[in-house]
Amino acid sequence: MSENTSWTSLLTADPRMALVPCAVELLAGGKPVPLPRLAAAAGWPTDEVETALRGIPRVDFDGAGNLIGLGLTLARTAHHVRVDGRELFTWCAMDAVGLPVMLGRAVIVESTCPATEAPILLNLSPAGLDSASPAETVVGEVAPTVGCTDIRTSVCDHGHFFAGPAAAERWRQQHPTGHVRPVVEAFEITRARLQQIGWVSGGAGS
Repeated sequence: MSENTSWTSLLTADPRMALVPCAVELLAGGKPVPLPRLAAAAGWPTDEVETALRGIPRVDFDGAGNLIGLGLTLARTAHHVRVDGRELFTWCAMDAVGLPVMLGRAVIVESTCPATEAPILLNLSPAGLDSASPAETVVGEVAPTVGCTDIRTSVCDHGHFFAGPAAAERWRQQHPTGHVRPVVEAFEITRARLQQIGWVSGGAGS
């Protein structure tokens, strides 16, 4: 099974994942999302939305039970993104790379290389990478395994931006089945995945 096939199979086999595009669009507004609002956007009963989200490991909720994180999150992580001036975060590097495709809007990504502590700044649009600092920034990603039930722990926690291929070498050794790619390549792969499962905003490039 190819890497993209393993991703698309995982995301389409679990019906709960159908909530992700609606959740990301609403969370991009920068405020907690009441579950009835997500239910209305998704066309699901509210109780089914709550059951589905509670069954996904490590989804972010606030103290009032509102959704605050599902891929895109209001809770602080290593990957800071700005969408229409709003300060948000993503669970992993590839979530940040795919965000412009899902939203159809430009996104500024700020992260830190875990190997060198160098700051990383990306300007992404629905059409692709506009700029990267450092220019040689790469993305490390591990693919989900068959039967994976906790994407955040198994995949997202291991996904990072690195200041260049050399900075990612130790990560590559620790994740022999993982992939290290330039941001441009990571964007194209992510866009293809999202297009395949229909998670592409009408404003995103084809």
